[in-house]
Amino acid sequence: MKQVAGRVERGGSAGGARILTGQPVAEQIQESLKPRIAALREQGRKAGILMVRCGMEADDVAYGADGVGRIRCVGTFNESAAC
Repeated sequence: MKQVAGRVERGGSAGGARILTGQPVAEQIQESLKPRIAALREQGRKAGILMVRCGMEADDVAYGADGVGRIRCVGTFNESAAC
């Protein structure tokens, strides 16, 4: 098993199983947002996002908490609402 560009490959043939991860894509999006957010700050504006979560299941809450962490790391503010 080896990891290549955000995916884990198992087996040596072209038909081997692959586990694709979203982390490399998420990191690329986060990096591309930083200059845009900085440009908004220079104009005296705030970048932000509103997350609306419907449900109180543990998975819903954990997914929302992960999203808030990702939002904060690129320098935006967030508002949360639950229904």
